[in-house]
Amino acid sequence: MLPPVLRQRLTLGPILILALIGLAWLDQWLEGRSGPAWFGKGTLPPAIVAAPVMFFLGGMGAREVARILRA
Repeated sequence: MLPPVLRQRLTLGPILILALIGLAWLDQWLEGRSGPAWFGKGTLPPAIVAAPVMFFLGGMGAREVARILRA
């Protein structure tokens, strides 16, 4: 029987990889599509999905590093 921590890591790893692949696919699919009229451009910009996700993950990572350095 696997320890609970190892089982969680082995389960969460592939799920996160699939989520990353899905976000990359969605970002590529949306790039170049026609945007809404209020957007001002004819098409959606590149990284419209990836950039907010990376900013969010970067903020979470910075908070985690600050917590580690504070300890």
